[in-house]
Amino acid sequence: MIIRLIRRHRARRNLEAAKARVATLSRQIDHRRKSKQAWRPLLGSLADARREMLRAEIELRGW
Repeated sequence: MIIRLIRRHRARRNLEAAKARVATLSRQIDHRRKSKQAWRPLLGSLADARREMLRAEIELRGW
């Protein structure tokens, strides 16, 4: 029971961190696009962050 609670807390924390990474990268890409800088190299990192966010959501749901 306690182990499940710890895992759930860790999963929730991982999800929040992944959401923050996605938001940060999205803002960086928007900023770079507006200032005419190279933004495409960040797309790989954004894809990785989104993948991590989905993984954390699945872990939180207990699949």
